[in-house]
Amino acid sequence: MSERIGLFAGSFDPLTLGHVDIVRKALTIFDRVIVLVADDPFKRYTLTGEDRLAICRADLADLGDVNVMRGHGLTAQMARELGACALIRGLRTAADFNDEYRMALVNENIVPGLETVFLLTDPVNCYISSAMVKSLLISGGNIDQMVPPHCLEVIKAKLSKKD
Repeated sequence: MSERIGLFAGSFDPLTLGHVDIVRKALTIFDRVIVLVADDPFKRYTLTGEDRLAICRADLADLGDVNVMRGHGLTAQMARELGACALIRGLRTAADFNDEYRMALVNENIVPGLETVFLLTDPVNCYISSAMVKSLLISGGNIDQMVPPHCLEVIKAKLSKKD
């Protein structure tokens, strides 16, 4: 029986507890999860790619068979190259489904047979987004219950330097 690999791609700018929740759930389905820290040339990031990679590695290290790597290009093609049988996508609310469903169709068109598995985040995390975390932190809000420990240290240090 071959190893079932799931690929969870995102910018993780920053990694949130919602992302961690999705990785935990994915590990109950897949033998191994690859977390692909993506670089989108059309997006402005708060954290560098190296910061995002280091945060994901540190905060996901104790979850089990999780590999964290940087990714460039089309996620579907990366999935094929890495031997993943499915893309993993997290859904916070029903509003996320429309965009994610369309993207799943595009990815299946790029790599026929590539499945997308939608996982629901725990309700306690459904309001958390990376954009909200950054906005709250910049505005002086408390993000301690939204991001994992290493991420909290790094993002607070990075954003406080911008003052």
